[in-house]
Formats: sequence, structure tokens, C-alpha cells
Amino acid sequence: MKLETSAFLEAAWDFIKAILPGGFGAAVAVAMDRTATLGRRFVQFAVGIIVSYYVGAAIIELTSFGPMVRQGISFTVGMVAYQSVPEFTSATAKTLADVPRDLWAWVKKKIGA
Repeated sequence: MKLETSAFLEAAWDFIKAILPGGFGAAVAVAMDRTATLGRRFVQFAVGIIVSYYVGAAIIELTSFGPMVRQGISFTVGMVAYQSVPEFTSATAKTLADVPRDLWAWVKKKIGA
């Protein structure tokens, strides 16, 4: 049982170490935006961490930078992800709003109406 607990704690610590730089980047960006509501800050902070975790990991896998540069990349991605959430959200909403109209036009074209 002790071995399982040790392995779990080690895996948890590795995960925390992986999200910390992006979390700090997102936290800095959240602190700089004074107009956001508390709920919006939380969502953008979470998005910054999530995007930093996955995009940062992809960038790190494609490069051979050292540990400090890797942390800098994750930090920067966390900040940029926070700033790009509003634009991404509005672009996604616009695209999804156009889907029914575009789908109907495609169906009409296919059936010859």
C-alpha cells in the first residue's frame, strides 16, 4: 500500500510541476485585467492553465530547449491564452451560429431545391 501511495504522490507532484509555470502566467494576466468579473477571471485562469499545459507540452516536444526556457514557454503560453480567450470565444460563437444556415444551404444545393 505504501508503494502505491508513493507512486500517486510522485505523479501528483509531477503534474503540479507541469502546470505551475502556465498557472503563474495566467495569474499575472488575470491580475493585469481589472475589468473582468470574478467568474470571468476564474474561467480565463483555468483556460490559461489548460492551454499552457497542452500547447506548452507540444512546443517543448518539438524543441530541445533547456528546463528554464521550457518554463518560460509555459509561462508565456499561459499569459497569451488568457488574452486570446475573448477573441477565440467570439470567433467560435460566430462560426457555430453560421452552421445551421450553411448546412441548410448545402442541403438545398444537394437536393436541387
